[in-house]
Amino acid sequence: HSHINKLTEGLDTNLINQFDESINQVVMTPQTSTMMVRGPILRESVNENVVNEAQGPQNDQYLRFLLKDLGYFKLLDDIDPNLRVVHDSSVFSTVNKIDKKKNALHSWQTIYKYHGNGKNWRYLDQKVKGFQSAVHWLEYESLRSSELFKKALMYDIQHGIVIRKAISKTKKILLKPIFSIRKSVKHLRDQ
Repeated sequence: HSHINKLTEGLDTNLINQFDESINQVVMTPQTSTMMVRGPILRESVNENVVNEAQGPQNDQYLRFLLKDLGYFKLLDDIDPNLRVVHDSSVFSTVNKIDKKKNALHSWQTIYKYHGNGKNWRYLDQKVKGFQSAVHWLEYESLRSSELFKKALMYDIQHGIVIRKAISKTKKILLKPIFSIRKSVKHLRDQ
């Protein structure tokens, strides 16, 4: 079901743009605290090695990864939105961008290590390469070195990430009107 982000006083204004939608677009990235699944089904899928090696908030990504193979999801519109308070001392806001991406990269590398065989290898391979690309670009942004720019660009070209980024941006542009309509319909229904 949906969630509402509540920003507390004093939150770094650079983070606010990451929460510009008041209601989460569940179709794209559901909030972990709004997802439900039968416990025994999930417990059978968890690899404790991944949980132990990829510690921290990135374990939410592992949970989403496991759930994607367990069946279909249904958006429950009749449940009140979960309230998510975002404040200065949250883990999310205290870690810089490069460290967040490096943590995410480590988590996806760990998930790939234990689940990279079989039907998920391509998905996990793309996740790892995508986060590696993000780390390269953030390192370039922090130092503005021509050598780091070349490294990031060559990595993206060699791994087909340039094409994936273009496809991803196109999808976002095409899906934005759908989410706006959905939000308007919900607003009208609530009145």
